[in-house]
Amino acid sequence: GRVITGFEEAGDGVWKVSLDVPFVRDLCVNGVMADIAKSENKIFGTGHYYKDNTDEVPDGIYVNKADLGLYKNPDDIELKWEIMHVNAVVHIKDLKQDPNDESQVIVEMSNPFWGSIYNDNTVYYSAPTAPGWEIAFSVRNAYEMLDEKGEFYYDKKEKILYYIPRDGEDMSTAEVICPMIDRLVTVRGRGPKNVITNLAFENIKFAHTTWADLDENSVLYNQ
Repeated sequence: GRVITGFEEAGDGVWKVSLDVPFVRDLCVNGVMADIAKSENKIFGTGHYYKDNTDEVPDGIYVNKADLGLYKNPDDIELKWEIMHVNAVVHIKDLKQDPNDESQVIVEMSNPFWGSIYNDNTVYYSAPTAPGWEIAFSVRNAYEMLDEKGEFYYDKKEKILYYIPRDGEDMSTAEVICPMIDRLVTVRGRGPKNVITNLAFENIKFAHTTWADLDENSVLYNQ
């Protein structure tokens, strides 16, 4: 991982540092993993959004502005559904004011992923367990959600990392590491008759990996 130094106070308990990296999905402070900025409670939408009235699959959802405002950097924001044993993390394509209702916003989702999981009842067994406005979800990776100790947010446009220290953390001396790669070691056999056996790792600590693909792509995965 990349060691980060030079934090300075940004006000309201938040610290910041300039950091020129493509993404920050995970952060380790003094050996403890931090949390990406997220909503404290799960929220619901208010209805499906259709860009074209002839569409069969919604292009997004409406959300009450009290739960999700017109935040900065909407293309960084992702919504996470935890449904039964399946998780769906969906990137937002756009976030805008509903022209017909001042109290809510339009959350346009990234496609074709959104349309594919919305219709995939073989994964979710039956409606309404597919991600949608009526299923509770959390909002993640928004500066406006940075409000708890141990949370971070990386502004990719401004190249600034924000972090709220936990109790006892001194950002002038803390060891802060940003993981940048997906895997440290890959072990593969060469087929069913040439497998790897009797392999042991001793006195080695594996740490500081991340899920880089999630920065650009929406994903669906089993718990």
